[in-house]
Amino acid sequence: MRRHLNLSNGFSLLELLLVIALLSVGFLSSTQLVGPIVADWRLVAVSQAFIQSAQRTRALSLRHQQLVLMRPIHGKRWDDGWELVLGDQVIHRYQPPPHVEVAWDQLKPNQGFREKVLHQKEWVAELQFENGYFAHLSSGGFLANRIIWRDRSYPERLVHVILGPGGRWRICKPSLASCSDS
Repeated sequence: MRRHLNLSNGFSLLELLLVIALLSVGFLSSTQLVGPIVADWRLVAVSQAFIQSAQRTRALSLRHQQLVLMRPIHGKRWDDGWELVLGDQVIHRYQPPPHVEVAWDQLKPNQGFREKVLHQKEWVAELQFENGYFAHLSSGGFLANRIIWRDRSYPERLVHVILGPGGRWRICKPSLASCSDS
């Protein structure tokens, strides 16, 4: 019994094009599902970086027993990133990914870790920690505040970073109705 070897067992060009078309349709449909999940991950990562920077600023103020600042890199907007400043020295900088911004339209005027300077019309954005005490703004007094991060590609995706009256940080995702303490 002899077996004959059949050499025509390959794929035809039409079959190959059909497989490529099916894979591309699957890929395109999956990116629409994965995009919002990736946006949520980015927003949570920026929120956690914001909280970690504030906690690091507080720890530095306790260790060095002096005023340590967490402030926006450029002007009054946290969107471009922030830096930790001890004396005249910048200790650390963080820049969020370009897709992430602060949802200023969702914040009340005194939120966003900013305040109006007394007797002026200008806003100041800066967190101050001294001797390990809870954050306060430049005019003094205790700070209870929030900042809302938004993904530019999915503007309905929001993550709130909240500093409560006891100095506890929280991350809240309204779209998922969830909050977690840090």
